[in-house]
Amino acid sequence: MSLEYAAEFLRVNGFSLRENPQSSLDWCLAEARGGSVEAQCVASTILRYGFASAHNEAEAIRWCSAAAASGNLDAQCALAGHRISTKGDYRDVPLGIAMLEDLISKGHLTAMVSMALLKLSGYVDQVKQNSQEAIDLLSVPAQAGNFYAQCLLGMQLVENTNESARQAGVRWVLKAAEGGDATAHELLSTYYREGDHGLPVDLERAEFHSKSARR
Repeated sequence: MSLEYAAEFLRVNGFSLRENPQSSLDWCLAEARGGSVEAQCVASTILRYGFASAHNEAEAIRWCSAAAASGNLDAQCALAGHRISTKGDYRDVPLGIAMLEDLISKGHLTAMVSMALLKLSGYVDQVKQNSQEAIDLLSVPAQAGNFYAQCLLGMQLVENTNESARQAGVRWVLKAAEGGDATAHELLSTYYREGDHGLPVDLERAEFHSKSARR
């Protein structure tokens, strides 16, 4: 689960993660103890990224595991990420990869993004770097409206030697920016400032995207 989703969940319930992180976490933990699966997911996200208190990977995993056990696919995807990236006894890369593959077979879009990132980065030996397979994976959530996937897909395509692929990449970055993706705005700020990837030099647009990235 993303921090943006966690912040929105808290906002709807009258809390601001940015302004009142501790009270947001306290309320969320109370809801999580009461059995709210969504609160369990949000509590795990807050604890994983260290908001309101010191980073607490063990507690993040505990609440993520509770949500995953209820059948929540987003929590299962996050749990797979913990298995792959955490250190210590909980780390089990083959199991994490198997979990992602199972979620992908069910059409889970975030799992596709996670696997694509592994294929792009070569972070683990068990997943070979393969940019084309990553692009194929990213295409599905991008087409479904996932702004992060759109930005990642665009970033890959703009480096392609094929002109039509590069143009498609710029369109995906533009679409991600329309959805509010900060990284896409940062990229477009550079593109317009430098006149990169077929876009004209436009300092006004460059400044607009620079400001949008910081919102």
